[in-house]
Order: sequence, then structure tokens, then C-alpha cells
Amino acid sequence: MSKKKQNKGVFQKLLLWLYSYIKIVISDLKKIYQSITVPQQRKKVFGNIWTFIKTFYQRFMGEGILKESASLTYITILGFVPFINFLVLIAPDLPFLNLGDKLRELVVQNFIPSSANAIINFLDKLIMPKVGFNIFNFVILIVSSYSLFSVIRGTFDRILSMQLKSSQDTITQLVKFFGTIVFGLLIIVLLFSSSSIPIISRLLKSPVLQWIMVIVPFVLQFLAIMFLYMLLPSVRINRASLFRGAFWTTVIWV
Repeated sequence: MSKKKQNKGVFQKLLLWLYSYIKIVISDLKKIYQSITVPQQRKKVFGNIWTFIKTFYQRFMGEGILKESASLTYITILGFVPFINFLVLIAPDLPFLNLGDKLRELVVQNFIPSSANAIINFLDKLIMPKVGFNIFNFVILIVSSYSLFSVIRGTFDRILSMQLKSSQDTITQLVKFFGTIVFGLLIIVLLFSSSSIPIISRLLKSPVLQWIMVIVPFVLQFLAIMFLYMLLPSVRINRASLFRGAFWTTVIWV
């Protein structure tokens, strides 16, 4: 009985969350409709847009967004080098990923023949040797990944205009760090393996399910934005604001 009650409680919570999110979307769409159809609201919208553009430009230039984005891009690429190297070492041994063939196909489709041959030879040399993954390599991977995680979290805090960082215990930070690594890796594995598993490939070729492929990029990006802003910032973001920001960012981006 207790398990049934727990399952029922979780299901009810999911329904309540879904209802609240749908309510937020309907409310925003209603406001947009009123802003377009009502003349007074329309004039107010034009004034708000101009104010937003001025404020956005002032904050964009004042906070040095270009420098922040450039430094974050550099640190992210630098931090992903050991992580990608780790994936390259273990991924070829996973048969359902078929990583070697996928990399060769990607190179052939996007590079001229001479460059493609050189890159394929380099990938073969990189994938074929099996370097031992010892404790030293593991420590380097963890340290570099956690440093990357800390930098990205600090950037999210600056985006949210946090003046003072809230203190978090070590366990909370480690849970967020490993949660980001595990779920991020699972998403990558699912994306790479979805086209390789025969059953999924046959399902996606079905005319009934092909329309789902139009929705999948939207859903994945929406979940990724929700996931990032739930785990990375040092503060808890309001659920309605989180959903609204992720939803409209995904709509504009996609």
C-alpha cells in the first residue's frame, strides 16, 4: 500500500507541475495576444521594447559580455580536452555507438577528399591504440572537469547578477557536479546511439513517428536549458521563471 501511495503521490506531483507549466504558457500567450490586438497595450509594448533595447545595450557593453563569452568559450574548450580524450579511449569499445564509422562518415561529408583522408588517418591512429586508464589519468580528468564546472557555475551566477555567492557545502557541490557529468553523458550517449540501434532506427523510419523528429530538437533544448539552470547556479531559481525562460528561449532559438 505504501508503494502505491508513493507512486500515486509522484504521479500527482507530475500532473500538478505539468498543469502549472501549461498555465504559464497560456498566460503568456494571452498577454501577447492582448498586446497585439488592444491599441493601448500595443503602444505600451512599443515603449517597453525601446526601453528594453536601451537597457540591454547598456548592460551588454557595461558588463563586458563579449569578453566573458570569449573567456568562457576558451576555458570550456580547454576543459573538454581531457574529457573528450577519455571518451575517445572508451567509446570505440562500445559496439552500439559505432563511433569510428560515425566519425569517418562525418569527416567525409564535411571535408574535401585530401583533407578527409588525412583526418581519417589521424583518427584511426588515435582510436586504435588503447592507452591504460590509470589513477593519474582519472585524477586529471576529475580536477579539470570540476574546474570547468566551477567556471561555468560562476558565469551563471554573474548572469543572474549575484553580488554575494551563497555558501554551499561540499556534498551539494559534488552532487551537482556528478549529476551534470552523468546526465550530460547519458544525453550524449542516447543521441549517438539512437540512430545505431536497429529497433529505434526502424521506428523512426515509420511515417507515423517521423513527425516526432520535428519536436525532438525543441524538447531536448528546452530540457537542456532547464537542467543547466536547475543545477549550475548557486541559488534556486523560481520554477515559473525557469520554465518561462527556458520555453521562450527555445522558441526563439529553434
